[in-house]
Amino acid sequence: MFGFYRILVYVRTIGYKSRNKGLLTITLVGEIFTNLFLKISKNVDEPMMRKILIEKAVEFFDEVIMDLLQQELLTISKIKDGDYQYIPRIKELDYAITDDDALHLSTAINNKCQRFITINKALLNERFRGSIHSEFGLTITKPN
Repeated sequence: MFGFYRILVYVRTIGYKSRNKGLLTITLVGEIFTNLFLKISKNVDEPMMRKILIEKAVEFFDEVIMDLLQQELLTISKIKDGDYQYIPRIKELDYAITDDDALHLSTAINNKCQRFITINKALLNERFRGSIHSEFGLTITKPN
């Protein structure tokens, strides 16, 4: 039900042997919580179960993210002016990419990220991934 759990579990491995450092944008954090609340509200009728699921999800997110932040294996980045610069080209490569996803990709490119981890099927499209990699050097992949 919650694909973002797969990403968070993957994020736990970001700092494996201190080889990698993760980057989350503040807009992605907002998107995660918005989707979490909307999906739980839509799929869980019983109020007490909704409350428990939301509490557990927030607790899990807090544990994972706070641990990585404290170990300096993750950065939460505010959006900067330069983060918007690649959006027009990303949209040219595939007009079906949403504005939010184009911003996430553009931010990763602007921050010189090597990998972009997602479960989004449009972003994982082989042709699109190849175009992004050849043009920007960014590898789009799904969590292991």
